[in-house]
Amino acid sequence: NFFGKIFKKLLKNDSLTPLDMWSYGLIHYFMMNYSIEKSLYWFDKVLEQGETADAFAYWKTRIQKMKLLSQLGKDEENILEQQKCIDSNPDDVNEYCLLLAAYIFAECYEEAYNEFQKAVAKFPDEWKLYIHVGDICKSLKKYDEAFKYWDKAEELGTTFMDGKYAKASCYEDLGEYEKAYKTWSELTEILLSKGYDVEAEMPKNQAKLCLEKLNN
Repeated sequence: NFFGKIFKKLLKNDSLTPLDMWSYGLIHYFMMNYSIEKSLYWFDKVLEQGETADAFAYWKTRIQKMKLLSQLGKDEENILEQQKCIDSNPDDVNEYCLLLAAYIFAECYEEAYNEFQKAVAKFPDEWKLYIHVGDICKSLKKYDEAFKYWDKAEELGTTFMDGKYAKASCYEDLGEYEKAYKTWSELTEILLSKGYDVEAEMPKNQAKLCLEKLNN
């Protein structure tokens, strides 16, 4: 806190010397490493308890740890480790979803698409696979396919209307603000009808932004 106050004062006065800048960067470097160590520590604490303690937290932690390791340059290790997990648990669709995620984080989209084809042959009615392949197709700029797969996911029934969120976001990225506005608005109405007022704020705000872009 002491050093933070000093640097805030220097920043406010625009009086940082090159040595100050290096020192300030170094502080953040150490903070980054500390945060990484703490993240991995707590992720591993969740994983030690296993899926039976809290399945939702377990699988969320698995994918978040994988994403962090990807950001640390460990994509190859992620993919190899996940392939081993599938060998050990060939009947768990979540393991296949994590393999797709590993390829997506590594930006190996063609490989991810090929793995989806293998997985969907084994699990044709698992909506999670269709959400992932929709994201893969979006990255490959195969937008028609992406929307088809997200629609398929919603047809099968997603947990949090994942397909609608993906479609709304993609429409916005493509500059199709009318379609984005409509989809964000649909999400808002559904969430409000279920009493999820807080959750409805995000799609409501996105719909508002899209409407503003349409009117400009």
